[in-house]
Amino acid sequence: MTEWWAELVGNEQELKELEVHLADSEHRIIKKGKYYYLKIEDEQEDFDPDILHDHMSRLVAMLNGAAKLRFHEFTGVKSYSVIRFKSDGKRVGYGFATAPKVPSTLYAPVPPDGVINTWVSLGNKSDFIERALTLYGALEHNWKNLYLVLEVIEDDLGGEVAVLQKKFVSNRKLKSFKNTANSFRAIGRDARHATTRYSLPRSPMLITVAQELIHTVLEKWLESKK
Repeated sequence: MTEWWAELVGNEQELKELEVHLADSEHRIIKKGKYYYLKIEDEQEDFDPDILHDHMSRLVAMLNGAAKLRFHEFTGVKSYSVIRFKSDGKRVGYGFATAPKVPSTLYAPVPPDGVINTWVSLGNKSDFIERALTLYGALEHNWKNLYLVLEVIEDDLGGEVAVLQKKFVSNRKLKSFKNTANSFRAIGRDARHATTRYSLPRSPMLITVAQELIHTVLEKWLESKK
C-alpha cells in the first residue's frame, strides 16, 4: 500500500512535542531516522500535485495555529515536503514548500490530551475554524490581527451580540478590547482605524491583556464546537 507523508522542518523540541501530542491520532507524526513525518493518506496511489500541496498547506497552517493556541508560544513548522512511500519501500519526494512563519518563542511542555488533533479535525470540517486557526498561527498577535480572529468567531456565531451571549469572557472586557483596538487616540498607528472619530476608552487595554483575551475566546469557542 502506498503511504503519503509530509516531511516536516522545524524546531526539534517542538516537533518531538507534536509527535507526543498527536500519537495514534488521524494527524499523527512519527520520527524516522532524523526526520519527522506527518501522516497524510494511505489509500490513494496518486494525488493531483496541486490538490496535494493545497491540502498540505492548509493542514500545516491549522496545525501551527492549534499548537500555538495549545502551547501559548510556538515557533511552528517552517516548511515541509510531500513524501510517498511505495509498497516496495521506495521513497519519492515532491519538493519543499515554506509554511507561514509563526512569530513566537519556545513554550513550556503541556501534557498530551488529544486537543490539538481535535482542533485540526474540526478545522477540516469547518471553514470558520480553519480560518481562525490559520490566522492565529500565521499572524503576529497585534491589535489588527487579533481582531481578525474575533471577526471569524463573530461570523460563525452570527455577530457581536451572539458572541457576547456566549459569555466566553466578560462583556466588559470584550467591549474594552474592541474599543481599544479601534481607537487611534488610544494606541496610535497600531489601531485598526486612522480616523479619530473613535473616542479614547476610559481605560485602554494593554496588548498583553488583549492577547490573553483572544486566546481565551478562541479556546472556549473551539471547546463549544466539540
